[in-house]
Amino acid sequence: MNRSPKSESDLLYPRLELKPGTESWTIIEKLMIASHDMLLDKTIVGDLESMLEYGNVGGQASQTDCDKLSEGLISIAKQHGFPRHPNANQKRAADAEMAIYLHLNMRISRNEAAHEGVWNAFSCYFCPAVVAWRWSGAEDEEYLPASNEGKTSESVPISERWFTQSKSERHAFGRLWWRAELLRDENAKNPYWILSGLMEDELVQCAERGLFVTHREAVLALAKKHLEDYKGKTSRMLVFRSAIKSLRRMASLVDLDAAARNGTLEIMVGTCYKEALLRK
Repeated sequence: MNRSPKSESDLLYPRLELKPGTESWTIIEKLMIASHDMLLDKTIVGDLESMLEYGNVGGQASQTDCDKLSEGLISIAKQHGFPRHPNANQKRAADAEMAIYLHLNMRISRNEAAHEGVWNAFSCYFCPAVVAWRWSGAEDEEYLPASNEGKTSESVPISERWFTQSKSERHAFGRLWWRAELLRDENAKNPYWILSGLMEDELVQCAERGLFVTHREAVLALAKKHLEDYKGKTSRMLVFRSAIKSLRRMASLVDLDAAARNGTLEIMVGTCYKEALLRK
C-alpha cells in the first residue's frame, strides 16, 4: 500500500461522535481501563459498530480498509515493544512511522481528516490497543493506565488522546496524520525527512501553534533551517522555541503569504533562526 496520498480517489471514513453521558461515552470509559489483550479483541468494542456513521458525499472506506490500517498500526507498535510500555525513543520512532503509514495509506482529504469523528472511530473502535500502549501512563495526561487492575470507569477522565471534539492535533492518530500533512516536503527524495528528523517538542511546536498550521510554507522553512543549521552547541529545544517566537513576532508585521510569494520568506526565517542561535 505504498501509494502516494493523492494517487487515488479520497475515501470517506467511519465516524464516531462522542457526547458525555451517552452509551458510546460509557464504552470508551471501559476501554481506557481494559488490558491490551482485551483491546485486541473486537468483542469489547462490538457495541460501537452500530454507532459508526459516514459522510454523505464520496466513496466509503470499507471495514476491510480500516482493519488493514489497524493491522499496520499494530505491526508498527510491535516493532517498538508492544505490548510492553514504550520508552521515549520507542514512542518517537513509532510515532514517526505511524504518521508516515497513515499519510501514505489512508487516502483521506484534509476536509475529511478535519472531522474529529474519523479519529474517534480509529482510536475507540478499529485500533484501541495502540492508543492504550502509546498513551498509558503518559505524564501530560489525566489518563488512567490500561494496566491498572481493580479500577472502575466511574471516575475515568476521557483523554483527548482517545477522542477529540476540537483538537485533532492532540488525538493519538489525528495528530500523526496532520503532522505528516503539514511537514511533508514534496520536493525531497524522502518527503518525510522533516517529520522523522524533528524531536517531539519541536513537532508539537510546529503542529499545535495556530499561526504555523495556517502558514505551511513558514513552518516548513523553519523546520528545514533548524535541521540543517543546528550544530548541538546549545539547547536544541530552546533554540527552536526561540526561533518560533521570533518568527511569530515578525509575522505580526509581515504578511507570511506575501513573503512566500515574493521569495523573502526563507530570508526572514533565516534571520529569526540566526537570532535564536545567538540568543541561546
